[in-house]
Amino acid sequence: MSAKVHDFRASRWGHEATMWKTEDKGYTETMVGHGYGISAGDIICRSHANGLSPYLVKSIRYCDDPKDMFWAEVEFAPGSVDNSSSTLSLTGIGI
Repeated sequence: MSAKVHDFRASRWGHEATMWKTEDKGYTETMVGHGYGISAGDIICRSHANGLSPYLVKSIRYCDDPKDMFWAEVEFAPGSVDNSSSTLSLTGIGI
């Protein structure tokens, strides 16, 4: 199974990712959100005032209610996506 890029640059109902807890000066995070189909090894991309932040999903746990809600342990992964077009794609990060 290959890694996927999940685009959370724009939040909408049922599709959002928010930082819950930050450690290691922002390189390790606990993220909470809503969205289906995310697995460990995938990349979650969020936007912020200075651009794009890609995060490698180290582990993810989906909730029972609502079923699309997740808690994920993620790690900042600079240079892991190519955002030069409207569609995000992986670049070489060894996954």
